[in-house]
Amino acid sequence: FSRWVPSLLKATSSDALSVSLMVRPPLVRLFQHGLSWLGPQLSVVERDSRPQSSCHGSLLSLPWLLHRSSEGSAAALPTQPWLQFGQHDQPSAERRRVGLIWAAGQYNDNAYLRREAGKKTLDQKALHALFAQIQSADCDPVCLQSGSERSMADGLSFEQVLTPGSDFYALALAMQRCDLVISVDTAAAHLAGAMGKPCWLLLPWAAAPRWGCSGTTSLLYSSFRLFRQLRPKHWSSVVDAIGVELRAWSSFQ
Repeated sequence: FSRWVPSLLKATSSDALSVSLMVRPPLVRLFQHGLSWLGPQLSVVERDSRPQSSCHGSLLSLPWLLHRSSEGSAAALPTQPWLQFGQHDQPSAERRRVGLIWAAGQYNDNAYLRREAGKKTLDQKALHALFAQIQSADCDPVCLQSGSERSMADGLSFEQVLTPGSDFYALALAMQRCDLVISVDTAAAHLAGAMGKPCWLLLPWAAAPRWGCSGTTSLLYSSFRLFRQLRPKHWSSVVDAIGVELRAWSSFQ
């Protein structure tokens, strides 16, 4: 929902007004750098710092509020990337680098969310098969996975670009150095979409409503391509489809 922050700044443009975006600590640097192009009217702070303000609200309310304002057209779904980090560390043309995220975030304190995360996460057999597909397409696999699920890749020769304590800004810079991101449905995938990075999204059979019931494209992110399970818990068909498309993609000059 940070996609509507530029529209909010446009709707409230005034030297006398400022906007504070309050986010969790792992997101602070990401938005400070990625939204810096909006200028000094926007500040990004930790959510618990509670800066003084005349009003406050939720990001999820912005589309409705913008639609009610005089800048009603600003509520249209933005199509251009809004997190921008400059042109440094772009991929080289020698050999294509494919960043991989195979596990959704774990929610050990919530049984429902834990089950949903498990549904979206690749099993170890599927991960190893996908790794082999990337290598067979003559591409370099790059580990973009964070958290304890990184151990699922023990024994696989990934390029490691993140440290265990990396935040989302470090992840964004690592993604920027990849030619393609392949991800399950998790926060990292939304980061790729916000950056406009080409991303192939692996979806379980019962995917979240935001991805629709069918189709290979997304209204949320124009850089996405969707790969769906054909039946519950059946990742092999998704991995096979990825392999076919990877070989075609890597051979295209």
